[in-house]
Amino acid sequence: MRMVTELAAQLAPEPAAFLAVVDREASDPAPPPGLVAMVDQHAAAVRDTLSPGVGEIHPGDLAGYARGVVTVAAGWDWPNVAPETTHWLRLRLASVGWLARQFGYLPTA
Repeated sequence: MRMVTELAAQLAPEPAAFLAVVDREASDPAPPPGLVAMVDQHAAAVRDTLSPGVGEIHPGDLAGYARGVVTVAAGWDWPNVAPETTHWLRLRLASVGWLARQFGYLPTA
């Protein structure tokens, strides 16, 4: 999957820089409402994993989570990955970008 290859090649040490790459590669600029709901559900799962009951997530933790997902996915045998797994991966990474935007962690242009 091209997105994983791109992200694995850009595991930037600076959290905001990597989160910006994740957002650019995984997010849909004009998502349909159903996709927005799915990304929101994934964002809640990421938020609960990184910061149960606290609310805000440190940008380094969010970037580290995305790096971990990308690192694991980079080792997959992509021709044999089920479509639902690819869909889950894109939604999970899109949710990281959404959270990064929500918390103001993305660099401004």
